[in-house]
Amino acid sequence: MALKPPYSSEASGVSRSRTQAETVHFWDYLESLLDATDCTSEAQVNSALVAYVKTASERYGDYLVDDRDFYRVALLLLSAPLYERNKAFCISKMLSLLSIDLLEMSMKFVISYILLCECKADSSSLDYVLDYQGFTVIYNKLYEHFAYLHRYSNDEESKLEANITELDEEINEELRKISTVLLDLLFQILKYSKCELGNLQQVDDFFVYYMMVSLRSDTVEDMYNNAKFRLLLALNEQYIISNHKAGLENKVYAYLMNHTVSKQFMELLLLQFNRTIDKSLQIMMCKIIYLILTSRDDIAMNYFYLNDLHVVTDVLIRNLTNISEDEEVLRNTFLRILDLILRKTEWTQTHYREQELLELLEYLCSVDNLCSSGDVKSEHMSTTKLALKCRQSIRQLKAEQKHSRDIVMVQPTRPKTPESRFEQKESHIKIPMNKITSAIGRSPFASPPPPPPSRRV
Repeated sequence: MALKPPYSSEASGVSRSRTQAETVHFWDYLESLLDATDCTSEAQVNSALVAYVKTASERYGDYLVDDRDFYRVALLLLSAPLYERNKAFCISKMLSLLSIDLLEMSMKFVISYILLCECKADSSSLDYVLDYQGFTVIYNKLYEHFAYLHRYSNDEESKLEANITELDEEINEELRKISTVLLDLLFQILKYSKCELGNLQQVDDFFVYYMMVSLRSDTVEDMYNNAKFRLLLALNEQYIISNHKAGLENKVYAYLMNHTVSKQFMELLLLQFNRTIDKSLQIMMCKIIYLILTSRDDIAMNYFYLNDLHVVTDVLIRNLTNISEDEEVLRNTFLRILDLILRKTEWTQTHYREQELLELLEYLCSVDNLCSSGDVKSEHMSTTKLALKCRQSIRQLKAEQKHSRDIVMVQPTRPKTPESRFEQKESHIKIPMNKITSAIGRSPFASPPPPPPSRRV
């Protein structure tokens, strides 16, 4: 016997809390929609999938309130035999639904959440997403949300306070919530799948501009904020890869060179760089710093405020000290950044924590200190070479600056007294003194003649 649809507060216009029995009935009914007994054709699978997603969306905010509820919705579908036997079709159908222009926000969120859970559970599903134009669908939805938020929210620090009503803010908050999931989904595509050049070419200036200028730099807890930040890092990485193939403009780098636009992004990057323990994010942030420090010398020298430069140096010293033996690739990345800092930034004037750096680099120059097992790998050898290079950069800088000081110290001093100046000039010109005396009518060392008498009127 088929279960009846669960009670809906929307149907009666009355909102009330659910009883335990009603909640149990809702989940039982939702699971019954995925019964694969009668689903033998694609049309039947389509009907069951749409009914499941539609029912879950209609109970959004009612039976489905927190992250645990939405995860349960996703897990029920992803573990159902009906879905497992028809995974490619189900993914294509959900992407097709997501592409509908006037799709309700509750259904957008449910579909996006299910797709994100699928791609995180099985990265091979990203290929299905890309095969069915998933990049375009997700990008277009995000673009719509960004355009709306750019116009009707106060997300951007530089914008004047707009006249935002309570209803406007509710809509904005829902858009941010859906966008957080879509941003994470796009991050998974860029980070863990082969992103085609055509997909990257869809990304326009406004998309990157909005993400960068709307960031907040005072928190690492805001999920929407973090999702935009991670996607910018992943986009930059893809631009670097594609630049070797097609010379595609790096829009992230272009806005990094605009301090007004990139101010919040760089402040958040320094905050995240100091706090995050995620190794892949650390490497992606290092790639941003590397791009800046390998640009023109004047940009590299003046890009970072001195305090920010000290923060980066502090983090590098800490991470280089604490990295384990099996993370030499990460240590190599940090050493490459350190070498650029030692040669191309204001560190050349401040010598911040120079002695500690020399001691650390001295330690890293020995393979025996890096590999306790004796199994020396190429990564260990790279570490020693990079450490030697950094140490040499410091020593060379000190030698050059000492040489400059020595040159200043041996410069000849000019004579200060009139007599010595005169004698120097005399010895140089070689004119006899008697000729000078006869020419001026008096000895050059005699007292000056008295002034002429005053005229009487």
